[in-house]
Amino acid sequence: MIRELVYIWLFVLCGAALHNFRRTRILKTAVVDFAPDIKQHHIVVIEQHNRILYTVDFTPLRQSDSRTLTKLLCGQNVPAEIRVKFIVGVDFYDDNGLIEQWMSKPCISNGSSVFPCLDKWNASTMNFYTHNCQHFSAFMLCCCYDYYNNNIR
Repeated sequence: MIRELVYIWLFVLCGAALHNFRRTRILKTAVVDFAPDIKQHHIVVIEQHNRILYTVDFTPLRQSDSRTLTKLLCGQNVPAEIRVKFIVGVDFYDDNGLIEQWMSKPCISNGSSVFPCLDKWNASTMNFYTHNCQHFSAFMLCCCYDYYNNNIR
C-alpha cells in the first residue's frame, strides 16, 4: 500500500510539474559551423503550461571532430548525447532568440528528470542514417503528443 502511494505521488509530481506540455515544435539549425545554410539539425522546443521553454536535441559528442563527421557519413555509430537546455525570456516562435540562447546555455545535468521519456531513447550512440537527431525529434514529438492525449484531455 505504501509503495503504491509513493508511485502515485511520484506520478502526480512528475506528471503535473514536469510534463505539463503546452506546445512543441521543431527548430531547424545548421548541422556544421562551416555550412550554416544547411539547416538539417533538429532541436525540439517544448513550452510548458507555465510558459517555461526547454530545448532538447540529440547530437554526437565530438561533433566538430573531422573523424566523427567521417564516421557518420560512412554510416558508423558514434558516441552521442541528449542535451536539454532551459531557455529564458524568448518567445516560443523567435527562432533567432532560441538559437542564440541554445548555443550559449549550459545543459541541464539530468535531462531525464525533466523529461522521463528520455530514458526510453538509446542515447549512447548516433548513426547518421538510422538513429539521428531527426529520428529523435519525431520520438520527442510522439512523447509529448502521447502525454497530452493521455493526461490533459
